[in-house]
Amino acid sequence: MNNPIDRILTEWAYRVHNGMPDPKNPYDLIILSEAMSSLKLPKRFKSGLLKRMRGLQQEDSNWWETASEKTKQAYIKKHGAPPNTAKSGEEPSKEKPKTKVKSEPNKVTGDPNEGDNKVKNEMLEHGYNGMEDATGTKPAPGNPGSAFNEIVSGEGIHLMEQNPNMSEQELAQQMFDQFGDSTLGQEQTQASGIPPEAYPPRINEAVKKAVGSGTLKNPDNPEALKKALKDKAVMSKCIIAARSSKQKHARSVERTKNLQEKGLMGKNTKTHTFYGADDSIQAQIDVVKKANKVLLPNGREVNKQDAIDFINAGGGGANPSDTGTFVTDDEGNVMLQFHSDKMSTSDIQDNSTLAKEGENYIESIKNNPNLTEEQKQSAIAGVEYYMAEMNEIEQNYNDQATPIAEKLETLPIEEQVDIVEKDKGTLKKNLKAALKSADGGVKKQYQEYMPGGKTKFDELSTQEQYEIIRKITADGKGGPNDTKVVNKVASAVEKRNPGIEGLDVKGNLAKQRKKVVDLQRKRVEDLNNIKTNVDGVEVGLGTLMEAEECERAFHLSLMDNHNYEAPEDESGMSDEEKQKAQQQRFKGIMDSAFDVNMGGVVVTGETLRKCTGVNNTTEMKQNFVLQEATGKDKKGRDARYTYDDKGNITGKKVFVYAVKKGEEASEANRIGFKTYRSKTGSDGKTNNTMQYSKSMENCFKGKK
Repeated sequence: MNNPIDRILTEWAYRVHNGMPDPKNPYDLIILSEAMSSLKLPKRFKSGLLKRMRGLQQEDSNWWETASEKTKQAYIKKHGAPPNTAKSGEEPSKEKPKTKVKSEPNKVTGDPNEGDNKVKNEMLEHGYNGMEDATGTKPAPGNPGSAFNEIVSGEGIHLMEQNPNMSEQELAQQMFDQFGDSTLGQEQTQASGIPPEAYPPRINEAVKKAVGSGTLKNPDNPEALKKALKDKAVMSKCIIAARSSKQKHARSVERTKNLQEKGLMGKNTKTHTFYGADDSIQAQIDVVKKANKVLLPNGREVNKQDAIDFINAGGGGANPSDTGTFVTDDEGNVMLQFHSDKMSTSDIQDNSTLAKEGENYIESIKNNPNLTEEQKQSAIAGVEYYMAEMNEIEQNYNDQATPIAEKLETLPIEEQVDIVEKDKGTLKKNLKAALKSADGGVKKQYQEYMPGGKTKFDELSTQEQYEIIRKITADGKGGPNDTKVVNKVASAVEKRNPGIEGLDVKGNLAKQRKKVVDLQRKRVEDLNNIKTNVDGVEVGLGTLMEAEECERAFHLSLMDNHNYEAPEDESGMSDEEKQKAQQQRFKGIMDSAFDVNMGGVVVTGETLRKCTGVNNTTEMKQNFVLQEATGKDKKGRDARYTYDDKGNITGKKVFVYAVKKGEEASEANRIGFKTYRSKTGSDGKTNNTMQYSKSMENCFKGKK
């Protein structure tokens, strides 16, 4: 079979799920493109054939008039009816037909200039790590995995609209075919928790074939294994995105139908999906501004300004969503839906600096009606004291790098540059983030360290970039990015040269982290000397502060059944009163329009009530307790600590949050835990993170 067309047709038919490629189906053309890539055909041949095939899609349907009887019968067998007709025995639809979504490989569906499609396409094209360099715009907070999940799970809704009966496996395959070859797709790493049977057989077979009689570390075909493992990694993220999409689509369809049955939305609807970038927020606002009525899924109409302000708060405490799904109709109405997208139930649910947490404490104390002014002043003074103590320790995170940088200056520069050049992580990215200014030069604080005659970042060699960072840090002027570079290089030098003195980055940081954890616990103990009232139940103020942190991080206010009520006349209210009233209305928006989607596991207020065992946040706060982490993790390590992929300790659990039943709070009643940790390795900057307990994860999944 030397004819390339024969080889293409055979490979194409093999990859299409029913074995019958349709040249007029845009998704089948995506698969055709992948098939030709696997055959390593010349790019000119590939692009020419695809151009001719796409030309067929633009022909109008009068091809039916000249088609042979055999072609017509094959078409009817596949599609159920001739083109532009209803299926046999059905009444022609009186609804306006949905426009077929036009798709291109590595592009989102729809008009590239509509909504936030432009920024999504840029993210797919340049990747999470290359987005800022290519466009000058920072990506939405997160990482390559979260960006892929948020964009592709939204696109999955459009794919499901075209084929609502698509299985999870079929949807994941469509996602893989359409987005897997994008730069963002190729940045994906293997997701955990995906069983082997969830992958298409060809994915597992490709890995097995590449390994051959060898092992994963020593395969028969290393290059083939590298590609097979990358395909498996991309597919793992597509499976997660497919699970999220199916839930989003099903909930959106059900909610739309309910509003239509109530006469609140028209029959002809269009779905808009949004990512979490700044452009996405503006695109959401544009839809709201053009709307006739803004509706929640429960049918309540939302004041436009409230909707706009809520959208602008996206990613924060008032609106923790990072994606959205809006449904519009021909009458100008829009239904709002917001999502917090996570890849699994074990993901970090919240990330907060110590400074922000201290501000939360102070704001809550000020607004507590059950405390006297004297108690408030005493409590706030205590919080500010601990904030200052912890801030001083965190500042030492930068200061402790000064002697380390000085030590590195006495060691061979060649080894240090070699470490930077061979680093497979983010060292080079850290160098660029620290040094490069928006105009292509270097930031002001580094200009005095520039080699003679050079003014631009791109003129600097890797060694020159590194030496600038090392020098400013040794001079005691280094910032967080400088410290990060110096610490990473120092750790690598120490690993290559065991026993070398003056480079114990991890040891220094471990001592600092222990001090901060101890201070956080002491802060709660001291505040607990002040008692306050939660609906008739006396609780310690420190424990209450942590209960409110738990409520915020895990979105527990969804349990409270808040209803949105349109604002009344606020002319006589102070700015503070207006803000509090709006915050209450925001809770009503959250209650109906917000959910947490963790790889297809959806958490709502009802889910939280069932899994916490309490009916609302008041009951939670009355029975809230703080515990010490105990036992072993799944790898047999001390559960009080967190670890990186290499087993290094990266942080320590500050508190385990639980709800007591009677006098006790068993492991089954644990909500989650707070950990003071680094998310970027044992020598990275440290924050407080929040994650659900294993018992909550099991409950979300229906196991217990």
